[in-house]
Amino acid sequence: MAEVLLKLRTIAVAAIAAAGLVASGGAIAQSGQVGAPAADTGQLGEIVVTAQKRSERLQEVPAAVAVYTGEQIERSAAINMEGLLNQVPGVTFHKGDIPFNTSLFLRGVGTINFALGAEPSVGYVLDGVVMGTSGQAFGDLFDVARMEVIPGPQGTLFGKNSSAGVINVVSVMPRKTYDAAVDVAYFEGNEQRTRASVDLPVSDNFLTRTTVFMGRYDGNLTNLYQPSVNSGTSKINGYDHRGIRSIWKWNASDALKFTFIGDWRESNDNCCAFVTGTPPGTPPGTSATIAGALQSILAGSSYQGDKTRTVDDSLVTQSLERERGLSLQTDWSNGGYTLTNILAYRYWWFNEIREGDNLPVTAAYVGGAFGMVHDIGPQTTSTLTEEVRIASPADQFFEYVGGLFYYHNVQNRYFQRNDMVCTSTTLAPDATGLAPCQPGASTYIAPAASATFGSTAVSVAAYGQGTLHFSDTFRGIVGLRETHDELTQSHNYTLSPIGGGGVIAANCTPQPNCLPFQGSGSTSRSNLSGKAGVQWDVTHDEMTYLTWARGYKGPAYNVYFNQNNLQSAPLAPETSTAYELGLKSTLLGGEAYLNADVFREEFRNFQANSPTVLNGVVITQLTNAGSVVSQGFEFTGAAHVSSAWNINGGITYADAHVTNFNAPAGANPHAVAASGSALPFAPKFKGNVGTDYTWSAGLPFDLTLASDYSYQSVQYADFATCTTSYCPNGGENPYLRLHGYGMWNASLAFSDHDHRMTLTAIVKNISNTSYASFAQTGGPGGSIQYFVPRDANRYYGIEFHAKFGGGH
Repeated sequence: MAEVLLKLRTIAVAAIAAAGLVASGGAIAQSGQVGAPAADTGQLGEIVVTAQKRSERLQEVPAAVAVYTGEQIERSAAINMEGLLNQVPGVTFHKGDIPFNTSLFLRGVGTINFALGAEPSVGYVLDGVVMGTSGQAFGDLFDVARMEVIPGPQGTLFGKNSSAGVINVVSVMPRKTYDAAVDVAYFEGNEQRTRASVDLPVSDNFLTRTTVFMGRYDGNLTNLYQPSVNSGTSKINGYDHRGIRSIWKWNASDALKFTFIGDWRESNDNCCAFVTGTPPGTPPGTSATIAGALQSILAGSSYQGDKTRTVDDSLVTQSLERERGLSLQTDWSNGGYTLTNILAYRYWWFNEIREGDNLPVTAAYVGGAFGMVHDIGPQTTSTLTEEVRIASPADQFFEYVGGLFYYHNVQNRYFQRNDMVCTSTTLAPDATGLAPCQPGASTYIAPAASATFGSTAVSVAAYGQGTLHFSDTFRGIVGLRETHDELTQSHNYTLSPIGGGGVIAANCTPQPNCLPFQGSGSTSRSNLSGKAGVQWDVTHDEMTYLTWARGYKGPAYNVYFNQNNLQSAPLAPETSTAYELGLKSTLLGGEAYLNADVFREEFRNFQANSPTVLNGVVITQLTNAGSVVSQGFEFTGAAHVSSAWNINGGITYADAHVTNFNAPAGANPHAVAASGSALPFAPKFKGNVGTDYTWSAGLPFDLTLASDYSYQSVQYADFATCTTSYCPNGGENPYLRLHGYGMWNASLAFSDHDHRMTLTAIVKNISNTSYASFAQTGGPGGSIQYFVPRDANRYYGIEFHAKFGGGH
């Protein structure tokens, strides 16, 4: 009978988990993990998070928080956010050619931003420190205790403007015993990763933890141009990373604690090139003669859409980064109150070296279609933040967290574009029907322009959120945030003496609107936003909540290389109104949970990038695009089926679309998105289901099999509406439609019973599913280009993990 009951319980728990596609949105608490209980209780309801600036059980937080433990992140074999987000329902990203151009999206909403004078809609917080740009979220993920994904406006808790949500990452903190760990991994493509961490307690009250990492990868694309310039190898889109983070904790007394964190990293990546997925001249828009000549130049190229794995570039696109940061957190407790101060400084330098023409030769024929476009663009970002907050005791009628937040962000960039165009030749036409250009027999011009531009953003906020305990089972939620933003910009452009691809020349037309903005400007805005809601414990194991929140993202300037006079005025702040109804259920005595919510988020003055064409080169401009809505539902959950078997998963349905679109001044027709048009990078469905099972009884070692499957539906790389020659009949732009795909990964780990030595074999993308994470127009001859990530091919790897010391 007991055996039958056990089987029924196992089936029931597994069914509950699978019923909601309960996915990687659920986390399983691990012994010894920061934020987890001191011992493995086997109860998933004991997961502890800090999404509301105090330690709370996940199932008690009235918000749709998805939690990912460090163990889950390690098992994904992801080196950064890009490799992890495939498995995170509700989160997508836009991949740029450099990290600064990379953006995060929650529930289909985010800001694709190339302008220095704008902030992201989704905030990124690392160990309590707000990062200035989304690009800083894509550094290496190492030594992570947990990652919390918190959709919806979060200004009443995090201080910083965040109209669409926050991703909060918490590092592993120092331990009281000497510990050390080493991880060494090797993957196909000559990808090598090494990481080592050590806990060195100086005394019982002074603890330190230091982690170093390095990694390199040749790349997943082949450059047909020989020799591969600046690379030394024909492989590109690889990386070369290294860094260090050290955390020191000093418990000066029972009431006073200090945490100092310092980190440094550098990246030298031959990334990120886009493949040309369609031949020149398709879609239409380029003459057949020019298209034929371009195809002759690119004779060795293959045009296989997102299955293309070659480029033919005379210049290797590179992304070089240097980042460092310091933070000091002080916590003082007295009478149940905790006063916290976090002072932080971060410096980020990067340099973009970009191949803009995607051709192996320079000006092979007469005309701009064959011209060279090469860019270089170093930038610095310095961010100073300070946050002072107080948290009340948790056992009183009005429980609250409140504070003051200061943010000072300075960004400066130099950008230069160098063109080369052949204007005439004495040579006779060749087989293409065009006259070729050769030095000594042809006339060349070299249009070139440069700009020095920057922005300074200062934000001051007073915020607070509290819970009113009306009874043991019924609570009210209130929050307020007052913020004041000041933003300045400067732009100094050196005109090209002659016209060229993607540069502004002195004789541009129509003047004066086409001329670059020269000078500076400033703006300031204030805002009062808030949050309200109710929370009801239906039973001991079930809680439901209903919340309303106003979100805010400050004013912006469209300050970028080709900023013109029409773009000198500031953009209005982006505001959002969010409604969320949720249910959190702890099941089977804490051995499973299933959380669900429905939501609607409305955005006004939505800040979005709109593409346009300047002298034959596609550029983008930031604009107040109008009004958008995201609405849908989410399920997340997990099940501790037995001491050996875990299941976790989740699914998000988000219908994110335009309700009213405002085209920017002087925009081309394709900058207009129709009502109902899908937002970029907003798949309607995204979900994941994962499981792991460990065999140990009767074996000399533990054997753990883990597997996960993720899926996301169709999404668009830009607004779905199209009225250009790419789709003359209007409707959606099929060339910017990124197909849906599923991804299946698995790993098999062998370890001793104490898990001090572990050898893991990993297979990524078992079904070898090809996909692109981004598509853009404007390739050679109007062709379509794709960004193909590392995970778009099946590959294998092996990882060895060793632990030393007494604390593991």
